[in-house]
Amino acid sequence: MKKAFDVLQQLLKEKPTTFCLYSPWNPKERYQKIYICRDTRWSYLAERCVGESTSLQRIPADARFSAYLSARFPKVYRRLLAFTPEFHWTLEVSEEGEVSVSQQALSPQEGMAYRWKHPDPLEEWREIPPLQELGIMNEKGRVTPDGEEAFQSLNGLFYKIQKLFPESHKGLFRVVVFQENISPSDLREKSKLWKFIPFVLYYYLTQVRKFPVRMRVFLPDSPRFWNEDEEIAALEGLARTFGYGGMAFERWETPEDAFLAGRDAVFILGEPKFRADDLISRAVKQKTERIVFLDDCWYANPSGWALDPWFWDSNLQPLNSLEGNLLGYAIRAKLLEYHGYETTLAYDLLEKGTMLLTAQQGEISQGERERAMEKVQSLRKEFTFTDGLYEMLFPEEPPLRSPEEEWWKD
Repeated sequence: MKKAFDVLQQLLKEKPTTFCLYSPWNPKERYQKIYICRDTRWSYLAERCVGESTSLQRIPADARFSAYLSARFPKVYRRLLAFTPEFHWTLEVSEEGEVSVSQQALSPQEGMAYRWKHPDPLEEWREIPPLQELGIMNEKGRVTPDGEEAFQSLNGLFYKIQKLFPESHKGLFRVVVFQENISPSDLREKSKLWKFIPFVLYYYLTQVRKFPVRMRVFLPDSPRFWNEDEEIAALEGLARTFGYGGMAFERWETPEDAFLAGRDAVFILGEPKFRADDLISRAVKQKTERIVFLDDCWYANPSGWALDPWFWDSNLQPLNSLEGNLLGYAIRAKLLEYHGYETTLAYDLLEKGTMLLTAQQGEISQGERERAMEKVQSLRKEFTFTDGLYEMLFPEEPPLRSPEEEWWKD
């Protein structure tokens, strides 16, 4: 039986999406067949057949699923079928416990039947050019062993942002992305996964959601350590290689409202927070429907001070950098709720310390808006921090600290 167990564990490494257990050793076994399919990234769904009727059981997609199969094959059932979109396996156990294995290739048309019922936003077995460029996927769309963690991280991110987009969209879907500088070596060495997010986002909107997309990606002007023309050329070259004709890359020195006017979504990726607050405030004033801010807020800071610029030189010094940054994002979310946005926060999605804030215009009651502002005002009084986004959204109110003290803005 140990050999059967080893064969089963080797098969599970191929990540089949569909299984069928049948031919029980005991003819009176209650469940004559069990069909199992990968339902979501978190679970499998087992359909257990009793005569003409069936019952359903959900199984977590972790070590418990391996234990579930091992407890039934080959102890209860002699035969096991397994499918991926590429292959079909048949495992059969003899009376002596020896396992025979046969494998058959499936055509792409046949393989379509064996995808997940409710796939991830970024689905394995489909070719995603940016992920192939990063080495996360091979040429057939199969996630590589080294790319498994990154693929799951990206799907975790897109699970959070996919709810922002409508089921369908008439006309051109216009997206603007503000991204920190990307050196050509970053692209060659693929050192930062989230620097490829604009390309993955373009893929998702055009190939998964089927939107006609126009995306403008802005990068800060005057990079210090590399040639800016080389950077733009490298990004444009990747877009051409991927066939993403709706992407354009440009430089910007200071934000302009024209960048945001009429946009369906604004993404702010890795920008310094005081510059991101400026962009968020402009997006709010332009009534942009969707705002996404993704940033790395994990800093090594031996002093223990909060490193979100809002809290520099405040009485928040006892908080460490992580707590201070999380509080900064929570306050941003409350300010956006006051302005009629439904918000979500998520932490550690791509890399340690990455923070995601999403905001979408929604039906926020007046009472909810007032409670959000009461929370912001309470924190302002308690910590007397330099509240950059608040001052940008309410310029008529005097700041809690004098401008000459705000040395962090220089």
